[in-house]
Amino acid sequence: MAKSKDPITMEVVEKYDFLNTKENKIAAVVKWGDNDPTFDIRRCGENKEGEFYLSKGISLNLEETEVLYDILKEFMKKIKKQLDP
Repeated sequence: MAKSKDPITMEVVEKYDFLNTKENKIAAVVKWGDNDPTFDIRRCGENKEGEFYLSKGISLNLEETEVLYDILKEFMKKIKKQLDP
């Protein structure tokens, strides 16, 4: 017989901003269970009761967040160069 697992607890520590005008993707700091908080980029919304929820997405620890930040800075530099006349 398969062991049942306790449900995973989730606490949104800080919401930063929605990533689109549909407001269905968000950047936030989330604490999953007893683990350290992570920087998450996830789909989100409200359920039938009007409660905020998070869905599929990614969780990044501090080191991964720093690497992504550096990648995005370089990406933006390249894009701006291409757009400038």
